[in-house]
Amino acid sequence: MGRHCLFEHRRLDAVMRGVAQIRFRIQEESQRMDELTDRLQSMLSLRLGTARELVRERQRELAGLNPILLIKRGLAMMPQFIKRLEQQMTVLGERRQRRIEATIAQLHSLSPLAILGRGYSILSSVPDGSILRRSQDVHVGEEITARLSEGQLNCTVNRILPDPSV
Repeated sequence: MGRHCLFEHRRLDAVMRGVAQIRFRIQEESQRMDELTDRLQSMLSLRLGTARELVRERQRELAGLNPILLIKRGLAMMPQFIKRLEQQMTVLGERRQRRIEATIAQLHSLSPLAILGRGYSILSSVPDGSILRRSQDVHVGEEITARLSEGQLNCTVNRILPDPSV
């Protein structure tokens, strides 16, 4: 019996060492599981924070695209646009006015009345009022009218002279 007890005692010691090793291994695996769990929680927390920030950013973008806000921004800018439009209209109006005045001055310088003002006259035949352009259009003794810048003259042709420049 003493041998049997010794054998059982050794066997019990071996089982106890095996249980101790299993217990140590379970503690190691538990520690590893705790570390992995902490690491997983950290990664999930980091990813969740990144995802939340992305959601906030997209919400800000969507808020900026809200049609009501876009309309309000546009309406807020309307007075500024109206003022710029009025300024541009004034500038364009002044430019057109200057161009019109320049055109009027140019037309005035070319008008027959302005030419009369420089000392020229317009001659017309008395019977039909046609404008005389050449000396051959009249005969000696014919009555003609000379229109001046101020007033008219009734004239009689006494003599027709040839053009000295020809």
